[in-house]
Order: sequence, then structure tokens, then C-alpha cells
Amino acid sequence: NNNAVIENAEPTDFAQFLVVTDPLNYSCGGAVPVTISGLNVSTTGGTTEMTNACFTFPAELAYAPGSFSFNAPSGFTATNLVESTLPDGSMKICFDLPDGIDPQEFFAVVVELTPDASVGCQELLFDALVRSRIEDQPCATAPSGMCDVFVNNSINQKVVLNIVSPVEVADMDMVVQC
Repeated sequence: NNNAVIENAEPTDFAQFLVVTDPLNYSCGGAVPVTISGLNVSTTGGTTEMTNACFTFPAELAYAPGSFSFNAPSGFTATNLVESTLPDGSMKICFDLPDGIDPQEFFAVVVELTPDASVGCQELLFDALVRSRIEDQPCATAPSGMCDVFVNNSINQKVVLNIVSPVEVADMDMVVQC
């Protein structure tokens, strides 16, 4: 159940991440370094603890294996970095976030993506799931009566990349000789 809230696992009590990309517009026809940032916008003081993030890029947005780098917080090295190709051709990248990302603080990673030239200029979406694990919560379905619970820390689980023409004319003045 996507709307279930488990005792001690109310999402609003935890870090809440708004995930965005930079730059906002990408040109068709080549690899692009994309910065993906997650800003903790929690209004209840929620901070990261035992938190990981997973980005799933569709096949139309090819991820260059090994291109992942962690930029912020500075000095942090991502642990448990896993790059997996899914059966539909999409690529899933998961990694741990550092504990202690407080409200109004952020994380940032860079990946290299190549929009498929056959999709043309349009918006492409990728999934961004940030979640925290809470250990040993009461659980009726586990033989021990305890299990780990995952809390969704994502405000937006779909992130837009706007693929645009490599040339754009924003304004033009023309002089026609008669």
C-alpha cells in the first residue's frame, strides 16, 4: 500500500528531498554532464539517517557506467554505490547518503547522460527515490515480530530533463530590402 504509514515512520518527521537537475535544458545529440541535487526542505527538522537514493534512467536517457561522482556535501564519498541494468534497458544507480543532512542543506551528484537521438526534442523523465531505513519496528508479518521499515523521503519521484534543439533563436530582427 503506497499510502500506508507505519508507527514511528511518518514521512513528514524525516528529511524531505526536492530533487532537481542542472542545467534545466539539454541539447539533443551528445553526452551531457548532469548535476542532480536533492534539497532537504523538511519543516519539522527532519535529517538524514540511514538514507539512500536511487535514480532510474530510462533507456532513452543513456547513463554512462562509472560516470557517477558525489559533489556535495564536500569530502563525502558515496558508499554502497550500485549500478544495475534493468530488463527494460533502463539503468538504476543507488548509493548511500551521509547522515546529518539537515533542513536547507543538500546533496549533489554528477552523472553523464546521453539522450537518445531518436526521441527528438521533448521532456524525458527519470525516477528519483530517496528513502530512510528504520530498524526493528513492530511488524506482524515477521516471525520475530520486528522488521525494518523504509520511509519515502522524496517529494518528487519524477524528475524532468528538457531535451531541446541545439540551436534556438530567441529573438530576431529582420531587414527586408524593397
